[in-house]
Amino acid sequence: MSSSSEVDKDQIFEILSSSRRRQLLYHLHRRGGAADLRDLARDVATAEVEEPIDEDVVKRLYISLYQTHVPKLEEAGLIHYHQEERRVELTGDVGAIGRVLGTESNDNKRWPLVYALLGLAAIVTVVTIEMGVLPISPIVVALVLAGALLLLTVVHYYLSTRRKAEHTLPESIIDG
Repeated sequence: MSSSSEVDKDQIFEILSSSRRRQLLYHLHRRGGAADLRDLARDVATAEVEEPIDEDVVKRLYISLYQTHVPKLEEAGLIHYHQEERRVELTGDVGAIGRVLGTESNDNKRWPLVYALLGLAAIVTVVTIEMGVLPISPIVVALVLAGALLLLTVVHYYLSTRRKAEHTLPESIIDG
């Protein structure tokens, strides 16, 4: 389907048109981004059938996933299937689902506010020192604010790189 590394909107909607593919992606995400296909078949079967499932149901679902849904997801570049181990793994392109559906995390939108609040605190502190309300050395204040800025920047960097490494997949792709 896709020769580029980015999945387009039409592919996403085609992929999400199948509840089994949505369930497969969801359960793969819940299992940390990689899982045995038989375990995923059991997860999807459990989600589809409300009564206790037997091995025949899991086997039929396994075949359906193996022959139809896994190849479609792999062709779109959302998963990689390791034939020898019968293991399925999410790729980094799975984040395209959140972008297309508009459900990406708002974490990056909060950081400018956090930095602005630190700047505002610095201004208020300097003004109160100049007015004589706070009897603190300006050098101590400068060091504390610089340390806070450095710490905030390190936390921001850590959280943003960790989030990029994680697969993001909105729970809204499954029914219910």
